Amino acid sequence: MVVGVLLVIAAVYALYKGSSTAPTCDGRQMSASDRCITHYADGHTVTQDYTQAKHYDAGLAWVLLVGGVAVAAASATGWQRRRGYRLGEA
Repeated sequence: MVVGVLLVIAAVYALYKGSSTAPTCDGRQMSASDRCITHYADGHTVTQDYTQAKHYDAGLAWVLLVGGVAVAAASATGWQRRRGYRLGEA
């Protein structure tokens, strides 16, 4: 349950912070005219412009949020079942 709550907190912070900050590429903030080129060990490269990088950052925060809620809900359900409660009785 703690892991789920931490994921939700991280996601909310990322959504709040990400709405006003520029995306980063290799640790540096991008400007509107920048392109980020990432080289992977298997030989392929990925190129993102400013808009694509900003969209990716926001998408990752939403994935964290959904994952955190799912982990917290599953943990809460398991905890209640171990204690002998059913969801309708609590």
